[in-house]
Amino acid sequence: MLSTEADFLKLWKDDSGKECIMQLWADYAASSLPSSNAYSYYGETAAGTYSPDFIPEQWVIDLYENDDIRYTTWFANKKLTYGNLTGQAILCNKFIGNPTLQNATDKISSYINKIKPFRIAEQYLIAAEAYARLGNNDGAARKYYEDLRGKRDANYVSDPTLSGAALLEEIKNERVRELI
Repeated sequence: MLSTEADFLKLWKDDSGKECIMQLWADYAASSLPSSNAYSYYGETAAGTYSPDFIPEQWVIDLYENDDIRYTTWFANKKLTYGNLTGQAILCNKFIGNPTLQNATDKISSYINKIKPFRIAEQYLIAAEAYARLGNNDGAARKYYEDLRGKRDANYVSDPTLSGAALLEEIKNERVRELI
């Protein structure tokens, strides 16, 4: 599993395919690109400001530690503009667009990335949740949870007392952190 910000960015920006069980093919030159009705979720304007379709709520931001590579890769503090209102906000920029999947002369991203329907991280979360829900399997559940969490945050400290409902809640939070 990826554990550095540089490798994680390659997965999401450059579509490296690492950690993907399945990643769909796409090619700009072959005019074979995925499309989306939500390309403007990030909303970068030609003026260098942002007018996003949504802003993550504070509870989502609070789930991440500052050194979690998902936080440092997928979120950015940006200047917003809505009409004549301006301000700052933390925006989700998980799908910032693969430069090889757009016209090289475009100054603003097309926000097109290869589709990644199945990733190994989700399998870790499924295993952790399944063990946690079985009961009397906190050790196995915690192992899958901590394997993933430790790769995403180098400063994560294992908690051997995490068990039961508290462990299941942390697995659910990890699902949000990983699959947002």
